[in-house]
Amino acid sequence: MSIRKSLLIASFLASTALTPRPAEAGPIAAFVVGGFSYFASAGVAAGLAAGTAYAGAFAAGASAAAFLGGSVLGRVLVGIGISAVSAALTNRTPQVAVSSPSERLVNYAQPVSYMRRGYGRIRTGGIVGFTGFANNFRHVVILVAAHTTKGPVTYYLDKTEVALDGGDILTEPFAGHGSIRPHIGFAGQIVDNVLAENFPEITAAHDFAGLSYFAFAGERVADSKFADVYPGGDIWNVSAVWDMCDTIYDPRDGLTKWTDNAALVIAHELVHTLGAEVDWDEVAIEADVCDALVTNRDGAQQRRWTINAEFTDDMEWDDVRDRLITACDGYMFERPDGKMGFRVGRWIEPTVTLTGADFVSFSVTDGKDLGTASQFVVRYAEPANDYEESQTGVYVYDDTARRITSETTAYEIDSHNQAWRVAQRLARLANAGRSIRATVELIGFELIGERFVHIDHAELGIVGDFEISKLVRNEDGLTFSLEAVATRATDFVSDASTEEPARPVYDQVESDDTVPDVTGLAGAALDGSSILWQWDAQGASLTQQLQLRSIEAGIEDWVTYGALEGQAQLLLSGLLDGASYEAQVRNRTSAGRLGSWSASVTVAAVANSTPPVALTAFAASADGVDGLVTFTAPNDPNYYATRIWRADYASGYAGTVSFADAALIQTEYGIPSTGDSYRDPALASGVYAYWGVPINASGRPEISETLPATASGPATLEII
Repeated sequence: MSIRKSLLIASFLASTALTPRPAEAGPIAAFVVGGFSYFASAGVAAGLAAGTAYAGAFAAGASAAAFLGGSVLGRVLVGIGISAVSAALTNRTPQVAVSSPSERLVNYAQPVSYMRRGYGRIRTGGIVGFTGFANNFRHVVILVAAHTTKGPVTYYLDKTEVALDGGDILTEPFAGHGSIRPHIGFAGQIVDNVLAENFPEITAAHDFAGLSYFAFAGERVADSKFADVYPGGDIWNVSAVWDMCDTIYDPRDGLTKWTDNAALVIAHELVHTLGAEVDWDEVAIEADVCDALVTNRDGAQQRRWTINAEFTDDMEWDDVRDRLITACDGYMFERPDGKMGFRVGRWIEPTVTLTGADFVSFSVTDGKDLGTASQFVVRYAEPANDYEESQTGVYVYDDTARRITSETTAYEIDSHNQAWRVAQRLARLANAGRSIRATVELIGFELIGERFVHIDHAELGIVGDFEISKLVRNEDGLTFSLEAVATRATDFVSDASTEEPARPVYDQVESDDTVPDVTGLAGAALDGSSILWQWDAQGASLTQQLQLRSIEAGIEDWVTYGALEGQAQLLLSGLLDGASYEAQVRNRTSAGRLGSWSASVTVAAVANSTPPVALTAFAASADGVDGLVTFTAPNDPNYYATRIWRADYASGYAGTVSFADAALIQTEYGIPSTGDSYRDPALASGVYAYWGVPINASGRPEISETLPATASGPATLEII
C-alpha cells in the first residue's frame, strides 16, 4: 500500500482537500512502521477484545497504516451513516455541489472541464469536445464519460426523443437533417469517420481513446424550415440516456460488467476512485441485499437498492460519499486492516452491547426539536419524466404536527419507491425522539463495521437499540466519539401498498401548437399594374407571408413577400400589364414557425381598367371571296385597338346568328376618331357574322361568354 493511499483512506470523509483519483503505487515510508510500533508499545493491541475479527487483524499487524491519522490528521472518522450525511443534502443546509438531472442535459464548452464518470443508467448531455462546420453541416462532439461504457439507449434533441436508423435521425421534423454516432471507448476505438471525412485536420490519432462520446451533425436548412428543424433557434442541445460504466467487478461471478447494483457501484468507486481496498466477500453480501426484490406501491417488484449517478473529478470525496450513502440508506466505515467497508440499508441485529462501564462520557437528548420536519420528500431522477428531476409524493410522518417539510436531493436514485424508502428512513431518524453523544473506551474498536449497537445503561435507565450515525477515533488513540440515534427493527419495515405515496403522474398532455392556415385569400387588379391581395384577419400573434409567381411575366420561381404586423392585405405594384399572377399565403409566428400555404389564387395585372366607348361605325361586306369589315374608332383617349370576332354558317343560312358561335380572328390596332378596316381573305361559300369590341391598352374590357355593352355587331355577309 502506498503512503498516499494509506493517508487518503485514513481520512476518508474527514478531508475536503483531496480530489478523488486512482491510487498510485509507491514504497511504504518508515514512519508508518514506527507508528505501528507506538500502538503496540502503548498496549493498544492487547486491550482489544479478542473476539473481534477486526481487532484480531489489527493485533496481528494487518495494514495498520490506515489507522495512523491520530498523529497525522488528528481525529479520524471511521464510521458514518445516513443520519449524519443527509443534512448536507436537505433544503435547510447548503447543497452539495452536484448537477441536477436537468442541468446535466446541456451541451457546454469551457476552457477547462473536469473528467466525468458515471454509473448505472442516466440521461446526460456533456462537454463539447469539438465543433466545426463543413459541407453544410454543423458537427459537434459531446464527451459523455472518461471511461468505457455500455452505450446509449436513446437520444433527445432538445426535449424531443428521436429514433435513429444507422445514425440518421428519423423523427420528424428533424428527419433527413442530422445524424448521431456513439462511441463507447472500447479498446481499439477509431476516429469518427464522418469527422475524418469532413475535417482534414482530424486524423486517426483523434480517436478519443478510452473516452465515451457521441458525435452529431445538424444540417443548415432553408429559412422556411429553420424554425421547425431548430425550434430552439440554434443547433440542437443533444442528450442521451446512456448505460454508463461497464467495468464494474462483481465478486459473485468474477465478471466485470455494467450494473447499477448499489453495492457494486460503491465498491468500484472506493477501489478505482478513492484507491482503497475492500473485502470482496463482504461486498458480495451487500450486493445480494441490493438485488433482493421489494414490492412497490403498484404491486410490481423491483430490486432494493440501485445507484445511477454521475460524478466529476472536481467533487470532494466526502460529497461523493454522502450521495452514495443517501441513495441506498447506507453506512460506510474504515476497518483497522486498512480496507473500506459499507452496509446498504437494512436491519442488522446488533452484536455489540455497551453498558455504563464502557462510557467515558455520555449525553442523551430526548424529544424532538421544535423545528423537526413532519413531512418528507426526496428529489430523484424519474425515467417516466425523461430522466429529469422529480419529487416523491409527500411522506407525512405526523399529520398532527406543524407542517414542516424536509426535502432531500438524491439524484442517484431513479425509482419512486426507492426514493420514498429513503424519505421514510429520514423521517423515522428525524423523529426518533432519542439520540446520544458519548465517548467510549477501547470497546470502540468492536463498533467498527457495526451499524447498530445495543445500549444497556442501568444508571441512566437507557435500554434499547441505536443506529450509529458517526464513529470517530479521538486524538488520544484510546477512545472513540460515538453519535447514535434510537431505532428498532420495525424502522426498516415498509408496506408500500399502504404507505408509499402516489407517484406524480407524467402523462403526456397532447397540445396543438399547429400554426393555423390562412383563409379568404383574394386579389383585386388595380390601375397602374398593381394587385391588392387580401385575406381574412388572423390572430394578433401572427404575421403573414405571400408568395407570388407568373410564367407570363418570366417569374417561374416563387418570390416571398411579408405583410406588416396586424395587416390582412398586401399591395404589389410594378407588375407586367396583362400577365397573370399566382399567389399563396401562410401564417408565421413570432418564433418563426410557419403554417401551410393556402390554395393558389390567380389574378391578371391591369395598367388601365377603363375600357373605351363603343365604335362609332361598324359594317361588313363581301368583296369577291374576301370579307371586308369597316369601322370607325371612337373619340376616346382610352382607345387602343378593336378585337374582331367571326361566326361561320352554311350558304343560305337565314337563322339567328350568335356570339357564342364566334371566334376571335383579329386585333386591329389604331388611333381614336379614325376610320379603319380589316380584310378577311379567301372565305369559302357561306354566311359570316362579325362583331367588333374596342379595347384599351390593357385589353379591357375582357370578353367572357357575353358581349360587353360597348360591342358592335353582328354585321353579316354571304360569299357565293
